[in-house]
Amino acid sequence: MGWLVIGGIASAMAIVLIVSSRYHHPLFPADGSQFPYSITQSSDVLDGGKSRISVHPSTEVLDVSYQLIEGYQYPYASVGLNFGEQLADWSAYRTLEISIACTPANVLMFTLNSYDAQITQPDDFLSYRPATTSFSCTPTAQIVVLDLDHLTTPKWWLERTGLPLSSVAYDLTKVFGISIENTSQSPRQIESKVLIRKVVLVGRDWLRVAAALAILLILVVLGVVYWLQRHTQNLRRELAERATNEQPEDDYQPVAKASKIDRDRHAVLTYMKTQYANPELSLELLTSSLGINRVKVNDILKEQEGLTFSTYLNKLRLTEAARLLREKDARVAEIGFMVGYNNASYFNRTFKKEYGCTPNAYKKHMLHSAQSETPSN
Repeated sequence: MGWLVIGGIASAMAIVLIVSSRYHHPLFPADGSQFPYSITQSSDVLDGGKSRISVHPSTEVLDVSYQLIEGYQYPYASVGLNFGEQLADWSAYRTLEISIACTPANVLMFTLNSYDAQITQPDDFLSYRPATTSFSCTPTAQIVVLDLDHLTTPKWWLERTGLPLSSVAYDLTKVFGISIENTSQSPRQIESKVLIRKVVLVGRDWLRVAAALAILLILVVLGVVYWLQRHTQNLRRELAERATNEQPEDDYQPVAKASKIDRDRHAVLTYMKTQYANPELSLELLTSSLGINRVKVNDILKEQEGLTFSTYLNKLRLTEAARLLREKDARVAEIGFMVGYNNASYFNRTFKKEYGCTPNAYKKHMLHSAQSETPSN
């Protein structure tokens, strides 16, 4: 019961740490954001085009209408949040989640502009490094998740600033602003609407995640150790009970007044038939325990059983193993352990040599035979 309580408390702590490791910061409404910003809008009118954009006043949402007008080479319209020269540190956040709907369906581009120490001039907006990604937008509101670590620096900006095309790193500690604008696949010559209800920065406290994983790992290790201890205790108890209650039947009866040879024979055979389940049993252990030399032990076994010490020991173990496989509902490895085999592979190999099949196959065969002999109702 104590282990269950400890495990439950540890699991609850790990869950709390994982859940609380995710933190978020909404940018709407503006007065509740820790990053002060102003809403900006722009279109190709600044370059002689005729596209139009308007942002409808609201403190809770960003409601935008725009129309791309043909005539300018690359018609554009955009709306953004500008953090100004104080810049915003977004290094603690991994994603930006935007709840957005578009009428009609649209393909838009998200741009994050950051300060570049080599290039940026505060009075030149185009000198701030852009990092972009595109996404689909449908009339039904959806959550778009943007990965802030995997945005793309446009080729045109790198060529304009003379930077190599491999210069793709941007600094999330110095975010100047973000914007959403049309792409070449956006509708033209018709009014388009974009409604943004939420913009949320999302981060993850990896120290809390690591702490939770450490707790779970310790819990698993302790659980395995506890299970192994209990399992070993049960096996030893069962082995002791079996050694006491399930000894192989003795096939001889010593005479009441035996000679020394008879006493030695009785001692050797009795010792082996009661101690064969001991994985440490050896000829040396038997001779030291009984005070009978090796030659006499081998002579007794050859005369009585026609076998050497190791062959007779395997016979005792395998005979008992076969009985346990027929009668006991236990795993093969456990049965091998019960009869004195510490090495499962050696047990399987020795059993197959004696019975012509593996212990597992023997167990299945005996079970099938027993079921076949049982009359059906």
